[in-house]
Amino acid sequence: MTERKGCPFCGEKEELVAVELVVGPVGGGEGDYGERKAVECQNCGALGPWGDTFTEAAEAWNKRLGAAEGRG
Repeated sequence: MTERKGCPFCGEKEELVAVELVVGPVGGGEGDYGERKAVECQNCGALGPWGDTFTEAAEAWNKRLGAAEGRG
């Protein structure tokens, strides 16, 4: 997985985890379920954008701007 920047809200760098969500049905077929991935901060609970892969989710997480980075 892509290296993740610290949490844009609390600044936490160590307590970031990859989470997975099973969604469905997708594609209109019964039993066809998709999986979405995201990065979550275990310190403050911030949840990053969902992606199709953990790499995509980590890249989206790294692009976010929050209070710890001068916004808020």
